[in-house]
Amino acid sequence: MAGALVLLAACSSGSATSSTEPATTGSGTIVGGISVSTPRPADSTETPSTGGTRPSTNGATPRDSRPGETTGAAGATTDSGTATAASSPADTPPGSPPAATLDAAALQQWLDEWRAASGLTSVVVGVQVGDRDPIVASSGRTTADAPDPTAPFYIASITKTFVTAIVLQLVEAHEVDLDEPVANHVQLWPAADTITVRQLLGHRSGLPGVAGLDTQDEWAARILDRPAHLWTPREVLSYIDDQPLLFEPGTQYHYSNTDFIVAGLLVEAVTHAPIAEALQSRLTGPLGLDATYLDAGTGPIGPTIPPAYYDVPGKGDGIQVLRAARPSIVSVYGSSAAMVSTPADVVRWFRDVYGTDAVLSGASRLAMFDPDHPGDGLGTKALCPCSGTGRPGGRGHDGIFPGFDSLGGWFAGADVAVVVYTNHSPTPTSLLQGAIDGVLALVRTG
Repeated sequence: MAGALVLLAACSSGSATSSTEPATTGSGTIVGGISVSTPRPADSTETPSTGGTRPSTNGATPRDSRPGETTGAAGATTDSGTATAASSPADTPPGSPPAATLDAAALQQWLDEWRAASGLTSVVVGVQVGDRDPIVASSGRTTADAPDPTAPFYIASITKTFVTAIVLQLVEAHEVDLDEPVANHVQLWPAADTITVRQLLGHRSGLPGVAGLDTQDEWAARILDRPAHLWTPREVLSYIDDQPLLFEPGTQYHYSNTDFIVAGLLVEAVTHAPIAEALQSRLTGPLGLDATYLDAGTGPIGPTIPPAYYDVPGKGDGIQVLRAARPSIVSVYGSSAAMVSTPADVVRWFRDVYGTDAVLSGASRLAMFDPDHPGDGLGTKALCPCSGTGRPGGRGHDGIFPGFDSLGGWFAGADVAVVVYTNHSPTPTSLLQGAIDGVLALVRTG
């Protein structure tokens, strides 16, 4: 069962119970440079943008209704990886801020050097500069090790940013109030009756954890003993419904997958649709994120998803745990951590949700993440620059899954969205933080 303990630690994206604020995520150093020029929009500071078209109360603004996007491909290829770059944009309009640039060949060179120095077997990066098409790149010890940078992967707890966005859309539509009890929509148990929607999304509910670092022993056993079982959210929650709250709601912070399993039930109760359908109809469909979906665990695993290797102490390295127990893993995590996406879709999502009006109003984005009060974020973690890059802080999330570790977000001052992932885990988050800091250092202005 030693391997099972490690499996659940990898599945949990967060920390054990704590009364402190969530830690700000930092980053390390690197080298390199990539070349898409793009005018920086008005939303190039920490203040949410106010321009653009607001979504209807039924979901996000369709991507094809937003100007300034192009399609295109083709970039540099090396023996160990591939970079794919977007087409060149139009000239910068007179009087606009200096264009930001990123060079695909230089990104590939940097990624190969960084991966070798990090000791990782493989790494994939997605970058979006302004409103231009994303650039993706991958690197591996050998050509066979480098995942296809256009292929989907499990984004794990980045899922929480999608679920939060739907709840905030419902708040905008006056169907949900952030400060009302969750019990107005989802019947839990008496001890949980006073938990508000805001406390749920901000991990201040006090609900005991499910399948996280603090419950890894029991949940590893359940998942691995029934690898083909499809769990319902209520079945998962039944294991904690006789437990007391960890603390009075609103008084402490405790990262918990439970909060977003309940949030998924809230979305279903208000929209009268399964959470997977709500995600597609309100977010991924209108935004054109065609490769992004919630995995229900039924049917075969997506054929283009890269192999996911997990090193299990005492059992061996590179074990494909996910493929052995996928139905049980993804159904336990559900609306807290079971979405699949591509690097290109993820960076589009980060910019859409944090940097434009395509998904949420400025007020809702400020509720989701206020740079002056990063510890009060809803479904969002703070990302900060390190190593003297001078880049402004960002907002986003990490994702930790058996075989896939990821980190990404949107950086307002540079108007750059980045995601980095590896299909070999566990991987120290500090390495992924260093990769993000390095990508930001490659972006040039002027």
